[in-house]
Amino acid sequence: MDPKFLTFIDRAIEQFSQLENEDDKWQLANDLVIEVGGNALNVAVSTRSKTITWARSSMKQNWLDDYMAEGLFVSDPFIKSMGIANNFTSLFAGSLSAKDTNDRKLLDLNHGLIEPGYNSLFGLSFTGALGNQTKLVVIASELSSQEFQQNLPINHLRLLASIISANIAVPMNEAVGGVFSFGKKTITAKEKEVFSWLAVGLRNDAIADKLNIAEITVRKHIISARKKLNASTREQALAIAICDGHIQL
Repeated sequence: MDPKFLTFIDRAIEQFSQLENEDDKWQLANDLVIEVGGNALNVAVSTRSKTITWARSSMKQNWLDDYMAEGLFVSDPFIKSMGIANNFTSLFAGSLSAKDTNDRKLLDLNHGLIEPGYNSLFGLSFTGALGNQTKLVVIASELSSQEFQQNLPINHLRLLASIISANIAVPMNEAVGGVFSFGKKTITAKEKEVFSWLAVGLRNDAIADKLNIAEITVRKHIISARKKLNASTREQALAIAICDGHIQL
């Protein structure tokens, strides 16, 4: 293995050993990912029954909001791989078409990664010593697959991911950025924008002007968010969105 990379790994192990706070460890893990050419880190833990107990991501919040609100995790190949010990999975943005799959959510996931700049994603899963949980580490990059693997060959990626897996745990305060639950109701970033303007009293036509979209699109966003929040009226949906922290007044 490349001596320079081994020095990088030795330094990473030493830095992790000096940290106690989970947020500091998370920041260090992300710094290491950036150093090797990545631009985001995801870590998730699931039980033997494949129930995800917690997850944390440094991806852009708008993307995470849409990912959760649209239920893209249902077709996420990384999450599907969590039941397989020591599994390696990769995903390349924009690589799939309707000819490759009839899974609409998988296509939306695959092409939705382009805009936020997550062109290549590589994930590895690690099974706990007792076999009762699996930890998934996914590193994303704006680089192409070939460019990223020139920076970080697969054997180097496995070693870095294993060190991150061993050192990252759920923070004491789960309200910190990037920590989320798969059981929580959420709405998309655009739906949040619409509701934020609703909250200050704007009508649909005024919101359409603010967001530079058609008024019918505003109505569609409101109806979609209302269904996700199990609200019978737009007023009830707005109240839920405020109470649950989806929007800030």
